[in-house]
Amino acid sequence: ALGDIRLLATYTGLSHDMSTGLTFGVKVPSGDWKYGGFDRDTSIGSGSTDIVVGGYHVGALSKDGEWGYFIQGQYQRAVATQGGYRPGDEFDGDIGISHPVWSSRDGNAKLSPVVQLIGSVRARDSGIESNRPSSGYQRLLISPGIQLEAGKWRFYGDVEFPIYQNVNGNQLTAPALFKVMLSRRF
Repeated sequence: ALGDIRLLATYTGLSHDMSTGLTFGVKVPSGDWKYGGFDRDTSIGSGSTDIVVGGYHVGALSKDGEWGYFIQGQYQRAVATQGGYRPGDEFDGDIGISHPVWSSRDGNAKLSPVVQLIGSVRARDSGIESNRPSSGYQRLLISPGIQLEAGKWRFYGDVEFPIYQNVNGNQLTAPALFKVMLSRRF
């Protein structure tokens, strides 16, 4: 089933070379949060509308610009809730490096492996439908991935493995998380 959808926009104009920017957006309650027998924290949808704000910076690690780095952070907070449940506020930050291993002859496409460290802190949930004692966490993940850029399109995929996890109460955690993103520049 379809889960909650995040609609994000990026503003790249904080620096003349577009290396520093802001992200902002909203998570809409498009996923099912009424399915019986599941804690609201584990449902496919939360039933909340959340604001998302963040920032990023990218740069070169080598003089030739082949080795690059990035750092970014993002904060998410529920601003409208339903059914007596408010998910905990969350902050995610990551730092990573990349290096292109293939470029097309015309320079319009390139393939780059990416490695990053991702840290997350999520506060406990609240409301009468929450399981407050068994919600919230802190974690650190290592994430090898791959990025393909072709014209204005970008495909990214990674696998995230926990290095450190501290969850409150009794929570299930995954041994690996998988992420796939497709984006387009305008």
